[in-house]
Amino acid sequence: MVSIPTEPFLAHTALFTSSLGSSDSIVIFLITLVAIRYLSGYLNNTKTQRSLSETSGKTGARSDQSDIEAIEGEEQEDQDRSIVQALRRQNRRCAVIFGSQTGTAEAYASRLSQDGRSTFSLTTMTCDAEEYDWADDLHNIGSDQVLIFVLASYGEGEPTDNAADLYEAILGLADQTTGRELPNLIYAAFGLGNKTYEHYNKVVHDIDGALQKLGARRLGPVGEGDDAGGTMEEDFLSWKAIMWDALSKHLGLEEHQTTYKPMLEVLPRDDLSLQSPSVYLGETTAQQLKGLAAPAGPHQPFVATVSESRELFRMSDRNCIHMEMDLAGSGLQYQTGDHIAVWPMNSSVEVDRFLNVNGLLERRDSIIDVRSMDPTAKLPCPTPTTYDTIARYYLEISSIVSRELLARFAPLAPSEEARDMMVKLNSDADYFTQTVTSRYLNLAQVLEMAGGGKVWSSIPFAFYLEGLSRLRPRYYSISSSSLLHPQRVSITAVVDTANLPNRSGLWKGVASNYLLAIKQGREADSSNNNATRGSEGASAYTTTGPRGKYGGSCLPVHIRASKFRLPDDPATPIVMVGPGTGVAPFRAFLQERVAQVKANLPVGKTILFYGCRNSSQDFLYQDEFEEHKKVLQDRFHLITAFSREGGSKVYVQHRLKGNAAQVASLLTEGGHFYVCGNAAKMAQDVHSTLVQIMGQHLGGREEHGLEYLRAMRASRRYQEDTW
Repeated sequence: MVSIPTEPFLAHTALFTSSLGSSDSIVIFLITLVAIRYLSGYLNNTKTQRSLSETSGKTGARSDQSDIEAIEGEEQEDQDRSIVQALRRQNRRCAVIFGSQTGTAEAYASRLSQDGRSTFSLTTMTCDAEEYDWADDLHNIGSDQVLIFVLASYGEGEPTDNAADLYEAILGLADQTTGRELPNLIYAAFGLGNKTYEHYNKVVHDIDGALQKLGARRLGPVGEGDDAGGTMEEDFLSWKAIMWDALSKHLGLEEHQTTYKPMLEVLPRDDLSLQSPSVYLGETTAQQLKGLAAPAGPHQPFVATVSESRELFRMSDRNCIHMEMDLAGSGLQYQTGDHIAVWPMNSSVEVDRFLNVNGLLERRDSIIDVRSMDPTAKLPCPTPTTYDTIARYYLEISSIVSRELLARFAPLAPSEEARDMMVKLNSDADYFTQTVTSRYLNLAQVLEMAGGGKVWSSIPFAFYLEGLSRLRPRYYSISSSSLLHPQRVSITAVVDTANLPNRSGLWKGVASNYLLAIKQGREADSSNNNATRGSEGASAYTTTGPRGKYGGSCLPVHIRASKFRLPDDPATPIVMVGPGTGVAPFRAFLQERVAQVKANLPVGKTILFYGCRNSSQDFLYQDEFEEHKKVLQDRFHLITAFSREGGSKVYVQHRLKGNAAQVASLLTEGGHFYVCGNAAKMAQDVHSTLVQIMGQHLGGREEHGLEYLRAMRASRRYQEDTW
């Protein structure tokens, strides 16, 4: 990508504007930024076109043999990206295709593949949707082959990043056809979503509808997993029982006693040491291992320097961190409203627990190779590496263990009592919920509990590599404006902890406590936080990173684009609802609107409904909002709700109702409405309240309000950024 050196532009701008008034200077500065962005895009497009032209010219000068080799190479690449050719080439009857953002759908797809092999002797392969081209040759699939789709929806019913091409291709094929073009295609489908969203599991239903239109045949119902109700795992188990029954009947498969058939093997590498340059110690790619520059993205993060971190709460038992990272030199660009992905690591406490229960603590730094025994199986980590590195950087060892996974460990338990407990946890859903789910226990904690402290030394390490998900990035709404801070990005994160009944010690979120450890490490004084706030403190994480490359003050990140955007016209009124850390993107929105006012641009009415527990303890960015008020004046209205002050609890939806006339008036004038925060309760209550407000404003019936909000969603005037 062409990189425009902004420093000379800005330097000349600064010299030119030094003789102008402050408002004129800001106008010139903003225009310059826009010009730089436009010019950068233009040059990139020009460079791309020139490259294509040059490539075309060079191709004409090649020898005939080179032309043949090029064509054959292209044909091989096309075959490699064909799902039908992949099934034939690997002699497989079933492909399980996943669209995953957080790793859950990928884990479910892997479990389905394992079920097929171990329970039905079905030849299966697990497929990342982005690694294949779709719709080109699906009509060539055999009637004895099956596709199983495991697809998550996120945002406002959008496909995950890796399933976007699959979604567009299949829906596009259905739009272009009038007949039954895929009569041989047999498939099953499971969706992962959140029932509090209006477009619950939209992606899987859209794919199903398109395939039905194309004449494909579905086995069993479309499964729906609900994250909001906490029933995702049980929803998945119920659906797959029905699905396997239908699929086995269709293919004539017989179910037999489940037998573990490893797809991976772990081999010692005594010829290597921790100092060997080929050993991965937390790096994600070969380029990163070799120290080579590579574009940052979902497969490789940019290691950003943390330029600022500070505590936002004013209380002793909770933390909320404001953290800023420098993107200079990364090639990363973001827009106001985007998300940033933080690549976390597991805490040393959980790494030690995991290795200890498996009898690997003394061998934590042993070098091992992880190899696939199945050409279609993807390795869960780069190799060669160490046991410690896998537990720290590559596996999701801290999340709640799945009930189904425990059944695989039962035959290898260190005692009869441990085996009996594992069997009961697997077979009794209520007992599992009471014992494991309600206490947020991870796999190592369950093994400790069931084994009574005994080591589970009979379990092959490949069990863990195949049974646990890969450690995935965590996404945060960016709380800075790209217009004002194009090379600096900020996040606002509550540190997740919970004191749960019958649990020994606090439960701690992986990524947010990692952020806390970085903050404390930068301060070089964890005594500023008491045991509840900092817990083990900076020492709980190896914040220096692989080979010390993070230095304790860097964070691996990448940017994910969002559709959560301000109106194109700054004169458009906006209403924002963001309690707690839901205010993060609205901090960025306000920064942008303040800059627009300073640039003498017309800015519309801007209302922020903000809620927290107590005005003196967890009111985020209060000082900034007061400064924004001085600039925006009557254009900005901050309406607060403090739930722990006064006799009754007051939330943002109550304040919204109390300002119904003003809100309804702005929306009917073309205003935009934004919600950011928890989807399970707040966003649902805000939506219901707004339906009532608009219904009354439009004639007194809620149906009118609901129709109006649906129209707002369709035109992107109602936007949500919820989790």
